[in-house]
Amino acid sequence: MSSNPIKYRPEIDGLRAIAVLAVVLFHSEMDLKSFDWNPFKGGFIGIDIFFVISGYLITSIILQEVSTGSFSLRDFWLRRIKRLVPALVLVVLVTLPFAGYVMSYSMVEEYVGSVWSALGFVSNFWFLFEDGYWASPAKLKPLLHTWSLGVEAQFYLVFAPLLWVVWRFYRAYMFWIIAELSLASLLAAHILSTYYPNEVFFLLPTRFWELGAGALLARLELTHPPDTNPHNRLAKLLPTVGLLMIVLPIYFYEGELNHPPLLNLIPVAGTMLIIRFSGISGEPTTRLLTSKPFVGLGLVSYSFYLWHQPLFALARIDDYIYALPQEDLGILTYMGLALLLAVFSYFLVEKPFRRFKLHKLKSKGARVAVAGAMTLTLVGVVVGIEAMSRWSKHLETQGNKIAPLEDGRMVSLAYCNPFYEKIELCPLGELSGITRWSNNTELDFILVADSHGFPAYSNINRWAKKHHKKGAGVVLGACGALVNVPIKWVEGKGGFNSKRCYRLRQQALAKTTKQTTVILISRWRAYPNHVRYPEAPNEKLSEPEGIQLFSEKLEETIKAFSSKGAKVYVLLTVPEQPFRTDIVYKRARQGNLNAINLKHKLNSRSIKTSKHLARNKWVNERITGTSQPLGNVDVLDPTGILCGEELCPVVRHWQKPLYVGSVHMTPTGFSLLEPLFEPIFAKMGEGE
Repeated sequence: MSSNPIKYRPEIDGLRAIAVLAVVLFHSEMDLKSFDWNPFKGGFIGIDIFFVISGYLITSIILQEVSTGSFSLRDFWLRRIKRLVPALVLVVLVTLPFAGYVMSYSMVEEYVGSVWSALGFVSNFWFLFEDGYWASPAKLKPLLHTWSLGVEAQFYLVFAPLLWVVWRFYRAYMFWIIAELSLASLLAAHILSTYYPNEVFFLLPTRFWELGAGALLARLELTHPPDTNPHNRLAKLLPTVGLLMIVLPIYFYEGELNHPPLLNLIPVAGTMLIIRFSGISGEPTTRLLTSKPFVGLGLVSYSFYLWHQPLFALARIDDYIYALPQEDLGILTYMGLALLLAVFSYFLVEKPFRRFKLHKLKSKGARVAVAGAMTLTLVGVVVGIEAMSRWSKHLETQGNKIAPLEDGRMVSLAYCNPFYEKIELCPLGELSGITRWSNNTELDFILVADSHGFPAYSNINRWAKKHHKKGAGVVLGACGALVNVPIKWVEGKGGFNSKRCYRLRQQALAKTTKQTTVILISRWRAYPNHVRYPEAPNEKLSEPEGIQLFSEKLEETIKAFSSKGAKVYVLLTVPEQPFRTDIVYKRARQGNLNAINLKHKLNSRSIKTSKHLARNKWVNERITGTSQPLGNVDVLDPTGILCGEELCPVVRHWQKPLYVGSVHMTPTGFSLLEPLFEPIFAKMGEGE
């Protein structure tokens, strides 16, 4: 092998074009609404294609350099930095002010963390411990896509020295060493995907097999160059077969958390076939991939990849604020803008930095100037992040003076410490303020709820004190009020503890007696389709299956409490708003809206009463139908209080909004339900 750069293969840029288009169209969620058809739902495999290409090219470069004695880890890593960092820094700098404008302060805090993790190439770990890749909030994260850069950078860090060692001491076994490592990675991904799907998706050890597949091709070329004979019919057919193995999964695969890693063998193998056998004269797939549009898009694919997600995410946040639907035309506009920015980034940032060599500058002043410019850029990122964070916090503080937002969870913790972190019931009513439970304490009531019970704490505490009742709360986010279900969320709730959820529910059941009134509050419609039950631990249920199993578990829950003689009340799901009220508040503050206009702006976009009823129709019917035959169970419907004939408003009194976020009420909002709960506490303990 010569010491010259590896031969340029335009068809690989064409392959990059397919990969980046697949990912961008997947993230766009464009479903060709006129036809109700989404042909890009499997576009997430574009990342797998990128990994194979990266493994092939990086290994080819390293093998060429080690074979000529010119390999240097320092130079290799420096080239990777020049390849990845400049365009990424540009995207971060440009998006900072826009993120600061559209995001709430809590979102800004998360975004700042994602910026630092992206610049440090560890964002795969950052997003692993947040919501994961497949959860709904992920689409609102501008730098979510940088997780793959983290995997690649970690691959460069580990694989380059490993390959050098293998070349020097175990050269004859290199192919088999890479093959065994790749096979181990694939098997680990397959075995662990059932229990740790997010870890399998985000981390290098279970992604190495895709990069290793490309590395195997590079090693194979050393001793077995590809056959480019135009008369070899099989070789000419295989690139087309490979292209089909990529295109068909893009159309047929479904993007979801429990996607089996073994299925990715198909597009990975297809990518390998194209890399191995393309380049034959007259071969149709090669002609397609080497055409100017494909090569051109491939050349700017890295910048296109960097720009698309921030644009999509910030646009979604903006639309989400005001409940605006995302139309295909708008999505195409943002894609076009991302492509335009990519072209500028490629020619003005990527290419100059890749070719730039600091040590070749003859003038000392020039070297100092360049180093100073780099330092100023880094300082600009730091200052920009800090300024954005401070300004967002300032807006939050100023806005709360005219329209304060209450966080029900924060209010509730004031009542529950030190119990909240100890897997204990939270004392309420006449018991509030105690620091230790007595085994002999009899409870008049128990509140069992997920995060929708947090705003209830302060209100129920007040109502219980008014009627001199002793009670306890067992409230945990994402932990539905289903006592015999060790809930595990399909959508990768970061940090959710299913064992703790199960133990808390069992503790509530153990404290229940025939004198106890049980109040169940949850976002009921989330549980049939977004959790895993013991009967189906490894798969996401279909809607009918989820509804049926949910109904059975709800019936088991009510029977479990009723069998102890307890009176049970089930609060139906409160109306959920189609926008983030906290972000609307922030935007309104920036526009200097007064309180009256703010109230009008919020309420004019509130969910329609008819839509709220239709959205919860099936779950309300199941709850009512399950409860009625059991007796000793009452269903509480908040719709009549929280909704008018047309809308379920966000604000009643402008000083106190009813919601924080889009689905959680504030304590003030929950206080409107006093007419439902006051009679419960008034007759508590009197018997039926």
